[in-house]
Amino acid sequence: MKLKDIIVTILGACAMLGATFTVASAAPLNSGPGSASCELNSNLFVDTSCTLEAITPHRLWQSNNPDGSDAVWVSYANTGIGGDTLAPTSKGDWVMKITETFHIGPNGGSIQMKVWADDTAGIYLNGNLMAAPQFGQNVCADKPVGCEPDEFYFLDELLSAGTHTIEIYGYQVGTGKTVDSNPFGVLYAGSITGEVPAPPALTLFGLAGLGLLARRRAAAQR
Repeated sequence: MKLKDIIVTILGACAMLGATFTVASAAPLNSGPGSASCELNSNLFVDTSCTLEAITPHRLWQSNNPDGSDAVWVSYANTGIGGDTLAPTSKGDWVMKITETFHIGPNGGSIQMKVWADDTAGIYLNGNLMAAPQFGQNVCADKPVGCEPDEFYFLDELLSAGTHTIEIYGYQVGTGKTVDSNPFGVLYAGSITGEVPAPPALTLFGLAGLGLLARRRAAAQR
């Protein structure tokens, strides 16, 4: 068997075994219904399980879809304007934790993400505190992390290869007795850049192309 025939055979075997390539890619990381895991504080809730759902933001909050993204305000229940659930005042303790977990390929990558919250939030990257909650109040926290357009926290970090976790702890500081006077929610929008596995179809297409090229070169040299 000629060398090129061997190469073709190996490429075909790789395709059959599902060999994969990696490609540099920017993946969105945006808040939305069911977009991340959600947990409630056991000091405030009997049932700590939850699923993120979209809520209607207060008119003074940062609007949905910041920077042209598909990110929307979310909460564990309908705690936004016109909602039916009043989030408990946490008195310095968190109400809801949102967790985003993602993987970065062998060459490393980065994350750029803006975060807003009403009333405020604490943000952790891989267990390290990146932004502490702020309890001085106006409409919400009077500095990042807050809810108004210029009160976002910007997470901008280089990332090593491996699995990474972002945790956002939402706090409720206001004392309003209705949902409309004391809404609660979190909004985040950004992206992760790094190597990710190529889609299976792209992988097979690339392997098939390499195999065809090797066959043509072998035929031309006969």
